[in-house]
Formats: sequence, structure tokens, C-alpha cells
Amino acid sequence: MGFGNPWLLLLLLLVPLVPVLRGRRRRAAFALGSARLLEGLPVGWRARVEPWLVVLEVAALALLIVALARPRVESTEVLTGEGVDIVVALDMSGSMNAVDRTFDEIRAIQAGGKDPENRFEVAREVLKSFVSSRSEDRVGLVVFGEDAYLKFPLTLDYVRILEALDGLVQDNGMRRQEGEGCTNGCTISGAATAIGDALGRAYGRLKDSTSKSKNIILITDGKNNKSTIDPRTIAKYIGEQPERRRARVFTILVGSGANTKVPAVDPFRGQVAKDERGLTVYDTPDQPFPTDPALLQEIAEQTGGRYFESYDEARFRQVFEDLEKTEFEIKTATRWNDRFQPFLLAALVLLGLRAVAGWTVLRRTV
Repeated sequence: MGFGNPWLLLLLLLVPLVPVLRGRRRRAAFALGSARLLEGLPVGWRARVEPWLVVLEVAALALLIVALARPRVESTEVLTGEGVDIVVALDMSGSMNAVDRTFDEIRAIQAGGKDPENRFEVAREVLKSFVSSRSEDRVGLVVFGEDAYLKFPLTLDYVRILEALDGLVQDNGMRRQEGEGCTNGCTISGAATAIGDALGRAYGRLKDSTSKSKNIILITDGKNNKSTIDPRTIAKYIGEQPERRRARVFTILVGSGANTKVPAVDPFRGQVAKDERGLTVYDTPDQPFPTDPALLQEIAEQTGGRYFESYDEARFRQVFEDLEKTEFEIKTATRWNDRFQPFLLAALVLLGLRAVAGWTVLRRTV
């Protein structure tokens, strides 16, 4: 047990003075020349009980002081998903331009005058919802393709994170000449997929964090083919760290290749093909995009995270709902619960007994 206002307990030192001050204040009922005149006289029960009134007053005062000091007991409360650090590593390789829909589904969407969202756009919208649902978690963002770099450090400024997500430009895969950058001012080249570098960048922002829960959400639809460090090596390193420096990696494989469609390329203009309405023309890729689910499973297992697989937009959204329900870390928060009520009630009872006795059987008539 502790006290919210422990300094008030010093008032207990004054409690023994109450009987002394009360005795000095009392006036004599009769003036006698000598106390010997009372010797031998019988003592009535009222005279025997009356001193206990002072005991009641002293005890009540002591209990009131203890109540004012706010006695309290320590308890623990289970918290989930509160105050954790999360770095999202988002794949921006060229294959993220793919759409996981049938041609009929694409035509149905384009009938409304818009193109379907590709993998990158779906991931961005879901990530925005995920960030918006945070309250006390710090969130950071790493983007990767041919390279990997930190787009935004860990922060509680969710507005800035959302702005950073809105500002991402996916590589359209178009090049004026070989070796040049993308023609649409993309955020990062999508010519390859550097999963190992992305993991290294993400963990670099978490290793010195003081948070008890450090998490990486890795979203990719490809196979590692351009990292300067092997993703298995960095995953093994993360998993072998002491608990205070360890991070869990939640891996999400986007797309399955079953209904994958990609924007067609106009062979004469070297640009994404558009129809008469200005909407994108889609085609089936010449060969499926290579994926490596075994790698993502191994990364998750080595770091104590989880592996998720999403084969289309609906499944990807469901995966993030499942991820939000995942307990990033079960923590116990110390809470103090006030326990002054019993002391206050006891003081009131004693004062009540003192008052009733003083007004009735022990009432003074002079």
C-alpha cells in the first residue's frame, strides 16, 4: 500500500495533543476546596465510560488524516498495442503496379470512369487507415525497390506520416533511355527488390528504441534480388538480439499471380497504353512475378513475428485487420487504486457514536 499525499501523515503527530487540549478547555462543574472530599464516593458507569469519548474522537481524527493521505494499492492492467514502435517497410518495386483482378472485374471498375487500384495504391490506402487508427504508437516508414531508404523516422506526428504516404510516387517502369531514371519522378527506382536492405534500414531505427515492443511490418510482392545484405542474415541477427533490442517482423506477401494484370505498354510511344477514355489498358504479364513466400515465413519465424499472405485487394485489407488485432506486446501498466473509503467510513462511524453518546446517555446537563 502507498499514499497519494504521504506528507499529510505528519498530522498524526499532533493527534496525541487532542486529549491535552480538550482537558484544558473543559470547565469544572463544581469548585471544591480539596479532592479528599471525593474519596470513597462510588464511581458511576457514566464516569467510567466518558473517557472513551476522547478515545473515539482521537481514533476518528487519526482515521480522517489517513483518509486524507489517500491510501492506495498497486495493481496492474494489461495493455495491448499501446505505446509500441512500428516501422513499415513498403515495397515500391515495379511489380507493385500490378492489379490482382480478372478482366471482367477491371472492366466493371473502369465502367465507372476510373482505373482499379494497383498493389501499391491499395497498400498505401490500407497503411493510411492503419496509421490513422494509432493513438500512442510511434510509426516510421521505409520504402524500398532497387534501394531502400528511410522516408520518415519514428514519430507520433501521424499527419506528417500520412502526408509522406500521399507523397509517394510509384515507379511507372518507363525509361526514356536505358540507365535513366523513371519518367514520372518516382520516389525510388522499382527496377529490383532489396528486401534485406529494407529490413536493415527498418531495424536501424528500432535497435536503440526504449520501447518494450519493436515491430517491423514488411510489405512486398517480390523476391529479394538486389540487397547488399542477405535478408536471412539480418533476420537471424535481429532474432538473436537481447530482448531489449529485439524486433518482431510481420511479413505480408502481396498478390498470388493467379489473376495478375499489368498496364500494357504502347510500343510506338513507349508509354503506358490508354484507351479512348484515357483509362489504362491492362494485359497479362508474360511470366508470373517471382515471389519467395518461404523467405518471408523464415523472416517472421526467426524474429518472433507472423507471416501473412494476401492474394487480392480484399484479402490484403483483411490481413491488416488481422494484423491490428495482433497483440504487438502484452504489457502491464502500474495503476494505483484509492482505498481511502474504508478509513473515511470508519471515522464517520466513530464520530457518529461519539455524537449519539454525547447527546443521550452521556449528555452533560451543566
